[in-house]
Amino acid sequence: LETIALDQRHKWNYRGQIIPANKVVTIEAVITAVDDQQRLLTANGFLSIDGKVIYQMHDFTLRLR
Repeated sequence: LETIALDQRHKWNYRGQIIPANKVVTIEAVITAVDDQQRLLTANGFLSIDGKVIYQMHDFTLRLR
């Protein structure tokens, strides 16, 4: 997999940071599209700290090599 598929647009929103006092990190990803021909997987995702969303990803795409 490519960590981020090259030449594919995506968007990140940042609303905070992880600090040593935080207890629980939760990551969620929701697959929104699969393109078998181009071998792409597209998803939206969230990273939460102690129940508060601090990062949000839109149209994050991975490519299978």
